[in-house]
Amino acid sequence: MHGPHGFRSGLRFFVLILLSGGPKSGYEIAKELEARTGWRPSPGSLYPLLFKLEAAGFIKKNEDGLYELTDSGRYSILGPAFELFSPEILLTQAEIIVELLLGMKQKGVKIDKKRLEKIRNGFDELLE
Repeated sequence: MHGPHGFRSGLRFFVLILLSGGPKSGYEIAKELEARTGWRPSPGSLYPLLFKLEAAGFIKKNEDGLYELTDSGRYSILGPAFELFSPEILLTQAEIIVELLLGMKQKGVKIDKKRLEKIRNGFDELLE
């Protein structure tokens, strides 16, 4: 079954965005896409795309079979943002995100500490 044209034409972008959250298998990518959009890509469209993204250097397949975003892949998502957002806008958004996460933590929502540590390291690098 083919998904709506908007989902199919944006599959590359969706895959890269999903992988920005951490390594995933092809099955996990398809499952998460279905959960978020209501459309599940067929293996015949997803796996050739994963192969092309890997060949282009945007993702890599780890020994455990999980696909992971590379720096080039990350830049392909974030690159246009450099022209759209000023540091001031991004800092304001970061402040809002921190407040939201603190509120979630107070309500007992589990926050991925490993990812928070990675973010903290990035902020520490900015402060140097």
